[in-house]
Amino acid sequence: VTGYTESYGSGKSDIWVVKFDENGNEKWNRTYGGKGEEKGKAIEKTSDENYILVGSTTSYGSGYNNVWLVKIDDNGNEIWNQTYGGPNNDTGRSILTTEDGYIILGETWSFGAGKNDLWLIKTDSQGVEIWNKTYGSSEEDEGRSLTNVYGGGYVLAGGTWSYSEEGEYTWMIKVDEEGNEIWNNTFGTDDRIEYCNQIIQTKDGSFVLAGHSLSFDYSSLNGVILKTSSQGQLEWK
Repeated sequence: VTGYTESYGSGKSDIWVVKFDENGNEKWNRTYGGKGEEKGKAIEKTSDENYILVGSTTSYGSGYNNVWLVKIDDNGNEIWNQTYGGPNNDTGRSILTTEDGYIILGETWSFGAGKNDLWLIKTDSQGVEIWNKTYGSSEEDEGRSLTNVYGGGYVLAGGTWSYSEEGEYTWMIKVDEEGNEIWNNTFGTDDRIEYCNQIIQTKDGSFVLAGHSLSFDYSSLNGVILKTSSQGQLEWK
């Protein structure tokens, strides 16, 4: 598992990776970071039996906060790392392995059309960027989770203020292998702040999303689960 710690490491906060056995007993833990703030958001097993993790860093890169991709071996030793970003706040939140590398979903304040946009980055097996795409408009849009799609492509999920009436809506975007948009759908109510934190595709091709719904005055917070068809049409919530 990955996250971050302010108890250990070399900076204000460091990415923290802990490995457990099948009974939950700790096998090892490692921290990764510099003098600034690092946060781990997602980790995946790689095809060569190592691990790839993504998050954010203020210690390295070209801007205030950069997407940080770190590959480690089975004992937690760093193999390589790469940063991606511009002058503002950029962070990675979800990662998938592909046949030839990795694909990262996060959000960027440095690029795109608005305040912050969903940001999809495709890399090769060494983390070298192949292409990147942004999705969003003039308001705040957040990328939280992505999943492979049967038959090819990806579905991205998060939240959008750009394509809602009053509140923040849960946002799903289907893209092809090159990041080109195929369709997008929103789900929400105008008096709430709603977004997806995790998405999976089920065996029948539909999608299940988990997230939360928060009132504007922060007095009411609910967990939300919704299911859509394979084309992103709402089935139940």
